[in-house]
Amino acid sequence: MTIHFTDNEMKLLKILIEADGYQSINAIVRKMGFSKRSVYSFISNISNKCLEQHIEPPRNVYRQGYFLPDGTKRQLEGLKLLGENTAFHIGKLSSQERQVFDLLLLFLGDQVTTPMLVEWENVSKNTILNDLSQLKTDLKPYKIKVVANQTGHQLIGSELLIRNYMQVKLREHHHLLSVFLNKAKTIPALSELISLSLMLNDWIQTVEKGTNKTYSDDMVLFLESYYSLVLHRMMNNRILKFKTFLMNDVDRNEMEKSNEYNLAYSFIIQFGSELVEYTDECYYLESLLLEGQLNTQGRNDVKKDIVKVSNAIVENFKQISGVAFKDEKQLSRELYIHLLSTYYRVKYHHQYVDGMVAKIRDDYPDVYTYTKISIYPFEKLSEGKLTENEIALIAIYFGAQVVRESQESKSALIVCSSGIGTSRFLMAQLNKAFPDLKLSGPISKKQYQSMEKIKDSIVISTIPLGKLNRDVIKVDPILDENGLNYLQKQLSIHNVVNSKGQLNQIHSLLDVIADNADIKNISGLIVGLKEVLTFSIDPKPKFERGYQPMLSELVKPNTITFADSKNLSWETAIKLAAKPLLENKDIKDSYVTAMIESVKDNGPYINIGSKVALAHARPETGVNHLSMSVLKLNNSIDLVDSKHKIQLIFVLAAVDATAHLKALSELASLLSNKVTLQQLFETENGQEFMDVILRSEKHEISSGM
Repeated sequence: MTIHFTDNEMKLLKILIEADGYQSINAIVRKMGFSKRSVYSFISNISNKCLEQHIEPPRNVYRQGYFLPDGTKRQLEGLKLLGENTAFHIGKLSSQERQVFDLLLLFLGDQVTTPMLVEWENVSKNTILNDLSQLKTDLKPYKIKVVANQTGHQLIGSELLIRNYMQVKLREHHHLLSVFLNKAKTIPALSELISLSLMLNDWIQTVEKGTNKTYSDDMVLFLESYYSLVLHRMMNNRILKFKTFLMNDVDRNEMEKSNEYNLAYSFIIQFGSELVEYTDECYYLESLLLEGQLNTQGRNDVKKDIVKVSNAIVENFKQISGVAFKDEKQLSRELYIHLLSTYYRVKYHHQYVDGMVAKIRDDYPDVYTYTKISIYPFEKLSEGKLTENEIALIAIYFGAQVVRESQESKSALIVCSSGIGTSRFLMAQLNKAFPDLKLSGPISKKQYQSMEKIKDSIVISTIPLGKLNRDVIKVDPILDENGLNYLQKQLSIHNVVNSKGQLNQIHSLLDVIADNADIKNISGLIVGLKEVLTFSIDPKPKFERGYQPMLSELVKPNTITFADSKNLSWETAIKLAAKPLLENKDIKDSYVTAMIESVKDNGPYINIGSKVALAHARPETGVNHLSMSVLKLNNSIDLVDSKHKIQLIFVLAAVDATAHLKALSELASLLSNKVTLQQLFETENGQEFMDVILRSEKHEISSGM
């Protein structure tokens, strides 16, 4: 095995290998005669090369310095260490990945030429031109252009829009960023990115101590890598000018009062006073910090509002889905922690785009739909619509509670880098699949590495980990059937769980084999038998789903009512809305009473959108047939109080937990579209109302939604 180190990297390695203790960055700078920035770059290069060979890289202890683990010293002494590395090649990428790589280079500078891309990506000139053409098409809706001049291609457009688009793409293709930074060290013009990312890593530790906040491993990695690109761009005069990111003076004054603002200011000013004077850069960096926090430290007024909203969303979900949660307080608290950071992502236009969470929407459509209907209080507070990915992230919390089983006995430690939401959903899947397995955590990689001994019998991790005193099983954050079956086999092999009757079968088979053959490796044979005898697991709960009618099959012209809102109470409005269903004998009078009493008991939870209410109750309170009706008023009325205005009242009569799901999902999409919602408000009769629904359905079908 060979590792290619430069002469300077070899010099730094020698310092660390011969050192008896920690080496501070200042001590290394003195011994090498280079700047801090260069030393950070050398350390990063060494770390990347070690990781490529599965060798533990140099470690940094906060306020102590750097050191090489003993195991690394022994491994490096046994390897052949060579000089300068080979020329830069990014490696084989898909067309979409190449476009992201092109975007990365364009984001960093103006001299991105076609020959340069041909050489680095190892593809033809026509391929590069096709990629750039597609990139231009993708950027057009965002008012961003790729323009070519004598020095190369460059991005032209609003600096904020360019950064926001870059964030979205890097979250979608986060693996490319680490590949890019690893390769960037061979390009002199880009090598400073490595030192910038290391400086950011140190600074984030300072932020955590100074604000009493913590960040997930993924967020730390994203901050140090993405913001290193932003810093590079800022130092090339690509700056957010005054009031281009945050225009409201009240918001600006509020942000300036926080510890995050002061920390952001002191960090950015290191790179030049012009970056903080008459710019929005400090506010922008502060917004990234606010959106990534994991704990409950937040501004008091925001915290109070989000506590109320979290409780309201849980109540909405309970009422709409009919699900009762075993630990509602814990659910509300976890949801609050998540929504606190979500609030800042929405407020400062940094919403998540993560392909992984789309699996929640596809595999658990009922949980996703109920969540989408329930989150209106938060969207009202944040004054912004959530993306599908953000909704799916919230659905994870409810999915975890719905799937979770109460039985727990044996022990496994969960380590996850993706934050609380994904971790909790993984734990819920594990509880469902392995009801006898006690789960502890989730904890971050940083917390795991600080532990000396694991008390649990096994570690289940979504990220690669070094083994302490217990074996580690790596899994995906969200498990499909294959992932669960693999985990079942591994847990069985490690004697953590056993399939029913498995031990008896193994002993019987061993007796038969021993009587008829020579066993050369008894332990290997037992492992193999366990793997063969492990039963498969279906990761999804079994729902009996019959035919699910569309919205247009439930709402008909004869179930749509129009009325004058003058002197009309919300109770009377619900009765009017439900009248067609009573006349059709789809519901009983008791169901109307139950809907009204539910609002009196639980508040205006049926307010699911701007001036829209979805009245409903439990099926057993008087539903004969699955049905839906709607009342449109000429003006809005108060639902319980003046804070909740309603003008459209839908009545849902559900017979079970799933039959109405498709119609409800359609309704959620219909109401989330400002254009179609306004069209509903403008209708004057039942047929016009139906036409809006039918056009919306036709659009969804044609677009494959």
